[in-house]
Amino acid sequence: MNTTAISASLTALTRYVYDKSNNVIADISLTDLYFKHLQASYLLSAMIISTIMQLFTFLFMSTYFSLADKINFQWNLIPTILPTMLFVSLVWTSFGFIIASLINNQDALSGCYSIINTLAGFFALVYFPLMTLPKFGQLIIKLTPTPYVSAIYRNILMHDTVNQAFKNTPLKIVNNFKDQININIGNFKTLSSQFLILIGFILLFIFIALIISLRQRKKLN
Repeated sequence: MNTTAISASLTALTRYVYDKSNNVIADISLTDLYFKHLQASYLLSAMIISTIMQLFTFLFMSTYFSLADKINFQWNLIPTILPTMLFVSLVWTSFGFIIASLINNQDALSGCYSIINTLAGFFALVYFPLMTLPKFGQLIIKLTPTPYVSAIYRNILMHDTVNQAFKNTPLKIVNNFKDQININIGNFKTLSSQFLILIGFILLFIFIALIISLRQRKKLN
């Protein structure tokens, strides 16, 4: 769902670049609509689309594994998953807005998004444990929101299963297992700490987006 959130958020924001390159935003800015409200509408739309796509992926895959592999999925997790999806959408929409704000050409944006989507699976730690990478590689991945988002989803979806499987098992062994399947990311071993670092990324992305937005507003004026 992490990679779905990334691709859906970025794809939804292509409309913003399209409207910029065709002077639609410049025309709308001549009306009574505030520029910040116009940008907020693009962000909100991208968040909604990203959340819906995550939910669709979650329901589709859950249903498939329930029917094909007879896995009894815990549907009671949905009330926890839904706010998490919205939160994750905010992370990637704020990041995507920075990219979309800096690029005015659709072809350049398409190339940039292709690179990001290609790297998404790698940075989301879909294919390997983080601990198997060299220290520098681990550092690069940890400097992005991607591994923490994936860890949060794994933490929520596998919490009860891991607790049952490792009941009465020493904490060191449990943490070692969580390290191997990327539930733990470095020193961020709890759900709350992973959410906190993502809040930090959101604040950073919003701060950068505001600076870019102010510069663009001055150009329009």
